[in-house]
Amino acid sequence: MNYDHTIPRTPNVTTTVVDTSERLLLPPDGIVRTIIVAVFALSFYLPFAILVYYCNRHKPAIRYRNPVEMTFTATAAFAYCFARCMGSLFVDKFSCTLRLLSFGVPLQLGLVGYLLAELRVVLTFNLTEMMLAHAERRKVNHHKLGYLHSLLRRGLLSTYRICLHVAWNVPLVIILYSHDYSLYNGENCPNELSHQVTTLFASEFLVVVVASLMLSFNMSKVVDNFGLRQSFQASGRILFIWFCIYFPLLTFFFDADIVFNYRADLFMDILISHTFIWIHIVLPLREAYVMSHHDFEGAAFKGTVGILDAYLHTPEGFQAFSTFAKSEFRLECVLAWKTLVDYRVDSPEHLSAFEIYEQHIAPTAPLSLEKDIPASILKRYGLAFEANSKYSIAPEEMVRDANYFDVLLDSVMDKILAETLPRFQQHTLGATWGDFVSKYNTQMALDKMLDHEHAPFLQSNRSMPTIKGDLLRSSGRLGAIESRRESNMASSVTGDTICENDKSLEHTIKRGHSKDIQHF
Repeated sequence: MNYDHTIPRTPNVTTTVVDTSERLLLPPDGIVRTIIVAVFALSFYLPFAILVYYCNRHKPAIRYRNPVEMTFTATAAFAYCFARCMGSLFVDKFSCTLRLLSFGVPLQLGLVGYLLAELRVVLTFNLTEMMLAHAERRKVNHHKLGYLHSLLRRGLLSTYRICLHVAWNVPLVIILYSHDYSLYNGENCPNELSHQVTTLFASEFLVVVVASLMLSFNMSKVVDNFGLRQSFQASGRILFIWFCIYFPLLTFFFDADIVFNYRADLFMDILISHTFIWIHIVLPLREAYVMSHHDFEGAAFKGTVGILDAYLHTPEGFQAFSTFAKSEFRLECVLAWKTLVDYRVDSPEHLSAFEIYEQHIAPTAPLSLEKDIPASILKRYGLAFEANSKYSIAPEEMVRDANYFDVLLDSVMDKILAETLPRFQQHTLGATWGDFVSKYNTQMALDKMLDHEHAPFLQSNRSMPTIKGDLLRSSGRLGAIESRRESNMASSVTGDTICENDKSLEHTIKRGHSKDIQHF
């Protein structure tokens, strides 16, 4: 009997075969693993630094850096660093797709977040420039001004931010899910897939670094407050240098021992994350605590509301203070102070009450005080003007008394006094402040002495001062504005302080202030 020794053929079955000819990315061992673990452990200072940075986001050295969005970006940078270390130490425990997604998504979020955070700082500078032009009655695109106000009001979870992040991550998702890579684990990811993802990341990284450099050169050069411009430029240049080293490493040495055995790419990723967080989180945080150590708001603080008010009434003082406020993003407060004072003393060509509302309080106000003044105060003024319109009363025709905006003026002065004046005193623009305070105090002491000498003759004739009479001297200069923050209330730039025997007068004025808002 003849036997056919040929092996019977099996039906054609389509199978996916993993290409074992490609080099496997094995978990690191020996000294390399020890170094990775040590660096990974030391990197856990980063979330602590980020948390402290966020908790101190209202301090001057931090608040101008767009701290909320920068915190988000730094958190994404740490998550990227964390995922890269875990994916390298336990590369055999993850699927190929999960490993790439685990660090790909944080990287994408960090890149877009950094660009948006810097863009917000630049737009804030541009908005300040436009507000200054508007105040000087130069030609301004009011549509653009309103759009910038609207854009900068949007928070971290605004629709446009979410859409940008989603759109930026779409190419990565398409690459990872265009084919079935479920049979591959982290050790044997196809080289073709790895090259596609690497090329995508490198391209996006380059786009962000170049865009960041371009934005940093568009920042204000007037006053480089807290080194904002310098830090963003330094960050862009350093990250560009790392890119010039990193990209050739992944392009020409992707299959070499320096990547597979010594994890040079991983250490570069860790270095990039730490560089970013140090420049934009750790160094500003250090500066904030150095400022606290010098106690800018304590021992360095000199002056009261009355002195500041007198200083702002001088042309040189107003020019210097407004220039500094521009860099502090407080220009609208200084301009509002001038507008409200002009209204209060009925100066020539002052704005009407409705014009002040449109200028500083309305939702579309070009010099909006929304981010500086408590919402409760603005809301009450807004409701008063809106109610008049609702009941067919033209608000522009309503007559308000001179004290109508006193509550708003007090709040503006509080903001300037607490957040801008302490730093102004330490800045070169505030060089004249110390001399002015000395001269002011000397003049106050002299006037007080003269008041005591003539007290027997003036006591019987003294009566309740009017607003104009209390603020205007024979010299015609405007006087200090009364404020609930001021312990010694000043009634003029050159003299007339309320003495101990005038406590009843002081009490009467304070009661008047507390009732000002009742006009509503």
